[in-house]
Amino acid sequence: MSVASRRPLLVRVGIAFLVAFLVAIPAGFSFVEWSVQPGFCLNCHLMIPYYKSWEDSAHGKKQVSCVQCHYEPGIVETMKGKVMALNMVVKYATGAEGTKPWAQVSDASCMRGGCHSQRLLAGAVKFDMGRVSIPFNHTPHLLEMRGGKKLRCTSCHSQIVQGEHLSVTVTTCFTCHFKGAEADPKMGDCRTCHGPPEKPIDLGGFVFEHEAYLERGVTCESCHPGTTVGTGEVPEKRCLSCHGVVEHLQRYGETEFIHAKHVTTHKVDCLQCHTEITHKLRPRPGAEVRGPASPASDGGGNCAACHSSTHGVGETFFRGEGGRGAPPTPSAMWLARVDCSGCHRPTPGVLGSPGKAVPAKEFACLSCHGPAFAGMMGRWQEAYGTATEAVAAALEEALPKASEPGERRALEDAAHDVALVRADGSRGVHNPWYARKLLESAHARSEGVLRAADPARPASPFPLDPPFATNMTCALLCHVGIEKQDIRSPGTRFEHRRHLGKAGDCSACHSTGSHGRPGEEHGVVKPEARDCASCHHGPKAPDPAAGRDCASCHVAEDRFLRGQRADGSRGDAMMAEVSCDACHGEPPAKPVLASVQPQCIACHEEDPSYGAMAADWSRDARAWMEEAEARLRRIRKPSEDRERAEAVLLRLRFSGPAHNILLFEEEKEAFDEAASAAEK
Repeated sequence: MSVASRRPLLVRVGIAFLVAFLVAIPAGFSFVEWSVQPGFCLNCHLMIPYYKSWEDSAHGKKQVSCVQCHYEPGIVETMKGKVMALNMVVKYATGAEGTKPWAQVSDASCMRGGCHSQRLLAGAVKFDMGRVSIPFNHTPHLLEMRGGKKLRCTSCHSQIVQGEHLSVTVTTCFTCHFKGAEADPKMGDCRTCHGPPEKPIDLGGFVFEHEAYLERGVTCESCHPGTTVGTGEVPEKRCLSCHGVVEHLQRYGETEFIHAKHVTTHKVDCLQCHTEITHKLRPRPGAEVRGPASPASDGGGNCAACHSSTHGVGETFFRGEGGRGAPPTPSAMWLARVDCSGCHRPTPGVLGSPGKAVPAKEFACLSCHGPAFAGMMGRWQEAYGTATEAVAAALEEALPKASEPGERRALEDAAHDVALVRADGSRGVHNPWYARKLLESAHARSEGVLRAADPARPASPFPLDPPFATNMTCALLCHVGIEKQDIRSPGTRFEHRRHLGKAGDCSACHSTGSHGRPGEEHGVVKPEARDCASCHHGPKAPDPAAGRDCASCHVAEDRFLRGQRADGSRGDAMMAEVSCDACHGEPPAKPVLASVQPQCIACHEEDPSYGAMAADWSRDARAWMEEAEARLRRIRKPSEDRERAEAVLLRLRFSGPAHNILLFEEEKEAFDEAASAAEK
């Protein structure tokens, strides 16, 4: 072929290459643009669930493309990402791809401009976990070593849970905070992550304010034991699921190296190596026996897991179930998730008996609820124990007199309820609200049958009703038996049984706001109620005929004045015949010493030295009392002698020396003798 004939062929080939080149440029750009779109990933069927999770996520809704996270910022990093993506396409085309896509997302991608670049400056943020919000600060977690490990964004934000694109993986939080938490108590401390609920919680009418209990030193575990289950250990065989090289397996135990490789350099989920640690509220005591088994219900103080045969009735009663005469009424303690160990605590310093149950003691009540609840447990047991037996006796009397089938069934249900209260064994303490309802129902049914059989029979009051008129529930539920409680205060003794129903309702002396509700006081003595004189010393002086003489309140002073010792024997009583008003004048004259001194001088022939003598006695008594109290505080060992010294000091606190200076000095000697014996 001649040169001339070859020229048209070369021209045609050149033109063809030029056309192909011109077509390839836009086609290449189009392909590149298409390949970076999220929809391109759908060409690989393995990516379908990941694409779907992205589409439903905040990233998908804001149209943040895949390459913005999976390609690091910068031209070089972007080219590396494209090469890796092309490699994945080739593997897919040749059938060499794996069963699970594995990609790395660097911190630089997350914090690129326009994305989360300001996250480290944001400070604490709220992380919502259902009903709980946890304050979380990214800065220390990403810039500082946490538990000896350098974390990355994807250490916590990952695609571990299918369908949740880059969501927070809470198992990572639990593994870090609870694995080996005993070495660093702050890591496992509840308040490290979340404080107490800000709003009060209503538990069946009992308003619970967390902050008030935490201020008294009550631990979270008192009500929420067993919230963390699992140890997070690393079984060596788990390494085999990823590693098959002997040299790799031999590095098991090199914790620092392994975390650097798995956590910092590569994102490997904690649960690939660690066993799971769960952290959540346990079911309420006994609730797990009625539903599917839950890992959180194992151990952690759940006595019924082992003792269901002996404590089944107690658990049921605690939940407020099992009765026939009242609707289910769960105890406020059950609603608060307090389990058996919350109340049945071993007495500090006392070894329990093997095989025997740990009895509930009042110190457990007071350790959580404070001294205001002193005596309540004992009053419940006394009142409910007596009431249960009284209602049972009435049922036995009524059963033979039930003539109608309906009456018989009603009494059988009542007998069942009384038997339930008895079988519970706590005498109402496990659930006083439910116990009252059941006993009230049983009492009403037996009374109905007895009155029907004998219309002339007088009505029998319900045994738990207090012997005074009240429109409030104070003495019906919580303060059962309060009418029997006497309160000693300096100078006098307050007796509830003499006041309730006479001076008005409970609210006449106490604030009756909801217990535990912020801003509402409950059970606090009102300022005006502290002044006994406002009632007892009204327009006219106390009237002995009405039972309102001075000694009716000032019992201790009256006995001291008459020389009566603690054992009932009589000592010196040179002031026994002197009436109260002869020294105190028209009550209530205060201050007491200032009102008494003129009477001393007037009776003793206007001699001023007697007024000074009363002041000296009062001053010396106060000084001696302070020394005696300090001496008792130094005696730490309990003994009968120490108790005897305390009893003497208590008597002298209520009895001033002017009432009987000779007996006062005698009692001081008795105190010194008892205190000296206790100090040995």
